[in-house]
Amino acid sequence: MCDALRDVENNVLLVKAAAIRYNIPRTTLRRCVMRVKDERDEIDWNSPILEGAPRLYPNYTVNKIFSSDEEEVLSNYFKTMANLHHGLNPKCARKLAYDLALAIPPSWVENKTAGRLWFNVFLERRQELSLRSAEATSSD
Repeated sequence: MCDALRDVENNVLLVKAAAIRYNIPRTTLRRCVMRVKDERDEIDWNSPILEGAPRLYPNYTVNKIFSSDEEEVLSNYFKTMANLHHGLNPKCARKLAYDLALAIPPSWVENKTAGRLWFNVFLERRQELSLRSAEATSSD
């Protein structure tokens, strides 16, 4: 991302060309260029991480309810259930998260399930998981 921003800033490449060269979604690069545009003078363009630049990467800890250890246990449980051919669909996984939560946000209490935003961010942090609706299987 930093190299792509440098190329755009130095007019070496246009946003579209930089996105293709560095394999970054064009809209993501454009959004980062707009963030950097306001703070151009404060950024150290020679530093490897563009010191002084606004945060360029998503922050998946924003909606973190469980500790990393608790998420690891939950993630391992989902994998174990999948290995036993009893995978959980997203709605069941969210319900289980609600049941396990120690500090329950008010919206979870109202809906009696974890929120979709929490679930999506959880999956981003735990990319080894892929929860899908169960398919019919036969015992033959």
